[in-house]
Amino acid sequence: MAGLRVNQRNAKLYNNVGHSLESQGRYLEALKYFQDAIRVQPDDIGAYINVGRTYHHLHMYEEAEKAFRLVR
Repeated sequence: MAGLRVNQRNAKLYNNVGHSLESQGRYLEALKYFQDAIRVQPDDIGAYINVGRTYHHLHMYEEAEKAFRLVR
């Protein structure tokens, strides 16, 4: 996560960390990074999809639907 210490405005780095955590089943942690990616780059469609998918893994279906609906 050294890259995030260097450049906290890079949504791709947040998404990459989120994917790594997601692949380990660490969904709550992954969700935070995907949400950070959106905060850094609000037009990152992939980050919204990542948030929706992660909410789905967490059985938080209403939140997942909301995230998917934000994809523009």
